[in-house]
Amino acid sequence: MNAASGISSHPPNLYRSKPLNSEGFPFQVYEMDEANLGFCGIDCNACHAYLATQADDAARLAEVAKGWSSEEFPLGPDDVLCDGCHAERVAKFAPDCTTRQCGLEKGVENCAQCGEYVCEKLEKHWGMLGEETRNSSKSTLDKLSLSYEV
Repeated sequence: MNAASGISSHPPNLYRSKPLNSEGFPFQVYEMDEANLGFCGIDCNACHAYLATQADDAARLAEVAKGWSSEEFPLGPDDVLCDGCHAERVAKFAPDCTTRQCGLEKGVENCAQCGEYVCEKLEKHWGMLGEETRNSSKSTLDKLSLSYEV
């Protein structure tokens, strides 16, 4: 236990998320909740769209939509409303996500529970993510896969 912070230096299943915005909110420490993981290992508790949706924060949803938009794929605030991969209300692109579709078909909570983990489909999905998100997602699922008997 770190006496200054009161936080154990090696607690099980605790992860740090990035500051929520450019104003530098302090790091959050929270217990990982497997129910809030995307099939690919993305942690909903660190996802700006998920957090803005849960807070019902229209201004943050608009910021997320603007940041995720491109000329080819414009998004509005309603397009990024998301309650997580396992929910009915997901971001505009989630219904077409082959990793999500596969997980739903196989009835797993995340890809680490699958007997084919790590598959080509998941590797391709991770390849579309930014490096930090990809590394975090893979690390999370790698750790979880050690606790599952597949």
